[in-house]
Amino acid sequence: SSHAVIWDQSINAGYNSDITGIRRDNATALDQRKSHTEMWTGAVRNDIVTIANGTNFTTPNIISVDNSSLIWGHNNGGLASPFLPAGSYFFTINPEEIQSVFQRHWKSQETGTIGTVTIEFDMSTVAGVGGVAGANDLNNIRLLVDADGTFTAGATSISPSFVDNTNDIVRFEHNFVAGTGFYFTIGSVDKWATPLPVELLSFDVSCYNNTVHLNWVTKSEINNDFFTVEKSLDGIEFYAIGKIQGNGNSNSTAEYQWTDNNPTNGTSYYRLKQTDFNGKSKLHSVKAISCDRFDNINVYPNPTSGAVNIDFGKKLNEVSIKINDVYGRTLMTENHKSLNTIDLEIKGESGLYFIEIVAKNGNQKVIKVLKR
Repeated sequence: SSHAVIWDQSINAGYNSDITGIRRDNATALDQRKSHTEMWTGAVRNDIVTIANGTNFTTPNIISVDNSSLIWGHNNGGLASPFLPAGSYFFTINPEEIQSVFQRHWKSQETGTIGTVTIEFDMSTVAGVGGVAGANDLNNIRLLVDADGTFTAGATSISPSFVDNTNDIVRFEHNFVAGTGFYFTIGSVDKWATPLPVELLSFDVSCYNNTVHLNWVTKSEINNDFFTVEKSLDGIEFYAIGKIQGNGNSNSTAEYQWTDNNPTNGTSYYRLKQTDFNGKSKLHSVKAISCDRFDNINVYPNPTSGAVNIDFGKKLNEVSIKINDVYGRTLMTENHKSLNTIDLEIKGESGLYFIEIVAKNGNQKVIKVLKR
């Protein structure tokens, strides 16, 4: 009702995800004492933070000053943390050593006067020891408040006011003021009991030359012994086909790859299992892929006087066919959506030519043909 801007999107650039807040406005009968972000259905919470006015989270106090609000949003960072290895990457606050910091950071903006609030984090979906959701010991969590959003220097560390390790809830009490800043996140003082481990940045599967290539990237790793590549023909029953050594503890991006040299015709499924040094493991998302194999292709006659037939041995989906000469020049390109056989004419002088066949899923094969 005062026409005050209570959240400036440009000033808070980078923190405009899941914006919500608390506010009192007598003229409009607004008395919002506690808030969190929900989906439109109201069934799933988008963010893990709930803030209530005062120190009684269950029954929050009315905001004491009219036309006052505290609004907050986050940077859309992951619900995980990069590992900070021993040594200079640790930083000390009050005088504890912060060993890992959340990737999701929040920024708040205050209008009028808001005093102490209670900030609750629902950690039930956050991976902990062994990559298990809800396995963090929340007694080791600290609220980090900062004036510039870096959290490694000049930040304020606050111990929990309430911990419920059964329901994975941790709460803090704080008064956001200019002196300590309006940015906040959480960190851990024990990376082993409360690791806040990182999730995969990416996991991709592709077909190439009668093989399936798996590539995945981690942003950082905690206690990571190895990855197991698992395969399934039905998406239900999986079996191990490969093992890749992990980096143990790392705070830098790492790339991994594995090649399945015996792909299955039709759809197959792949997933990663990550195992810690303590033997605990975590399964990552399943990827499905369908690779048309070119095992039974027959090109005849070869040598040829110009005309050739390509027998694929089965019906294939969309493929691209090129004829290239020895200098790499493309003489012809054809695309076919469905076929068993095809007739081609190699138009050129006598010599060696290359028929390149590429399936829609990326699988490819090159066949040499001699023209007399």
